[in-house]
Amino acid sequence: MIMFRFAAWAAVLALAAYTTAFAQKKYDAGASDTEIRIGNTAPYSGVLSNASSGPKAMKAYFVQATVQVIRQTGDDLTHENIMKHAANLDVTLPMLLPGINVKTSADDYFPLERMKMMRFTGTYWELFGKVYGR
Repeated sequence: MIMFRFAAWAAVLALAAYTTAFAQKKYDAGASDTEIRIGNTAPYSGVLSNASSGPKAMKAYFVQATVQVIRQTGDDLTHENIMKHAANLDVTLPMLLPGINVKTSADDYFPLERMKMMRFTGTYWELFGKVYGR
């Protein structure tokens, strides 16, 4: 009898947990049980377009790095040559802070590994300290 009650309570609790877990399916747009879609949330037109400089700066960085790779390859625009030069970058881009450069090698494809600290003074951001990284 005790075993029957225990099994009955276990079944009731399992059913309650099952229905509660599936009743709380309240997702935002772009989310489901199996995927979450992440898109670009920066406005490129309209009132707030001037406030979204981050994506534009990232695009400018990638464009400048790509242009440098194309310059290094010259007239030989084969896949092998482009990959060879993309894995051998050492360039300072005008949009980066002084002392921070884009550098890749055959065993290190991460192009930006240096940073400089900034602090907010209440009205503007100021750089301080040395450049960290390799």
